[in-house]
Amino acid sequence: MTFVKKYPEYLLFILFALIGVFTANSYGFAWDEYEQRNIGVICYNYIFNNDQYYLEYVARDHGAVFEMFLYIIEKITGLTTNRDIYHCRHLVSHLVFLISAVCLYKLIFLMYQNKKLAILGFLMLVIHPTIYAHSFFNSKDVPFLSLFIICFYQFALAFRDKKHIQFIWLALFTSFVINIRLMGILFVGFVIFFLALDFITHRKEKGILKKLILQTLLYLFFTIIFTIATWPLLWYDLIDNFIYTFKNLSQYPWGGSNLFKGEIIDATKIGWDYIPTWFCINTPIIFLILGFSGILLFTIRLLKNLKNFDLKSIGKNNLLFLFSFVAPILSIIVLKSVLYDTWRHLFYIYPSFVLLGIYFLNYCINSKFKKTAYTVTTVSIISVSVYIITYFPFHHVYFNQFISLNGEDYIRKNYEMDYWGVSYNKALEALLEIDSSEVIKISSDNPVIIANADMLTDEQHKRILFVDSIHKSDYFIVTYRWHPKDYDTLGVKEVKSFYVLKSKINSIYKVKK
Repeated sequence: MTFVKKYPEYLLFILFALIGVFTANSYGFAWDEYEQRNIGVICYNYIFNNDQYYLEYVARDHGAVFEMFLYIIEKITGLTTNRDIYHCRHLVSHLVFLISAVCLYKLIFLMYQNKKLAILGFLMLVIHPTIYAHSFFNSKDVPFLSLFIICFYQFALAFRDKKHIQFIWLALFTSFVINIRLMGILFVGFVIFFLALDFITHRKEKGILKKLILQTLLYLFFTIIFTIATWPLLWYDLIDNFIYTFKNLSQYPWGGSNLFKGEIIDATKIGWDYIPTWFCINTPIIFLILGFSGILLFTIRLLKNLKNFDLKSIGKNNLLFLFSFVAPILSIIVLKSVLYDTWRHLFYIYPSFVLLGIYFLNYCINSKFKKTAYTVTTVSIISVSVYIITYFPFHHVYFNQFISLNGEDYIRKNYEMDYWGVSYNKALEALLEIDSSEVIKISSDNPVIIANADMLTDEQHKRILFVDSIHKSDYFIVTYRWHPKDYDTLGVKEVKSFYVLKSKINSIYKVKK
């Protein structure tokens, strides 16, 4: 009991880890999972088997450090079937996310010395319905988010302790962030800015210039060394490959389209409001209120007292969080980057938002609104948890009350829902229960359904035969991506549909013969 009171973050980790162990197998196979694993496999073969294909591989611009980590675990455990491999990947990815949540707890406690605040921050991160689900099957956007949190925590430690070794550790975690997504290079700019700010703030202290220059050089040197060491693409033709990666990822050549506000829009023509809109409709409303209130409160305090603003631990860290929330959004707008799949590419701005929300909560609990602040936040967390349980395992499709109070199938006809096809595995399981035929011929609107069949047992899988035409099939299964309308003109009869917030995310149709 004493341990629990002293270290509640580890109790939370164990609780959510156990939930993850028992539920990881419920999530389906996401569209990008095969390609993500392939990055790790090809990179591994390049390093250990001298396979030069990696240097020509179309996705070589994607950092491979996390995928290599997952593939090495796969080899150590000796897993061979797709079902076992991807279930393992889901669980390990989720555990890394939970580790980052523990770091978030520690960061909040470091700043405010308040365990209740730290617990609320942990929960605001972990139970975001979309991010929680993606922590299992999204091995790029959520690991990027997780490493950003770890960098935040290490940043706080480095600037608090001012020890050279802490800046070397910060360089290591920064290199992992850059490796997963090149956008992580923004964090390098943040660190250099705060080192320069430290010099301006403490310039009268004896020896401070020499110390800060050394720490800056250590940080930059080891960030470069660790980034090259963990990114095999940079081992060969360093400058050209880095420029190639930067150009490719700032204008990623994706030729698809998005369903946004009821229109099918080319991904290259999405407006500036795409990310802000998705962020605001995909995040619980109370969390939005807390985060934006924190941004407003911090900004007002900063501007009112710009010359004498407290830029010690709390002020400095919150300025970092403000930069980390605003800068990526602005960079996306300025670079006119191709955007798709809602706001998942910017999931990593959410921890900053949570931390600024905690800043506002801390302000509230030090005022007459203490009880109200705790109560409203706790009720919101419980409400969101109920949503996850109610719509499990489809809670990755989440919309707050700005959207969810509209009529039946409003969301399906206006916004992306199960764009990665994760729900196909449950549709296949349901169909096998509905139809007892020895072999069932199935067609679909999306090829990722075939990979979802690999998540079934061998006994289930052998009863499924995929065909390339609806007219050859017994059943037609859809997730409505790129086709938000009904399929009643195709000569099919709806057998079963899965709903989230009164909108169909997946339907099984019987093909009329």
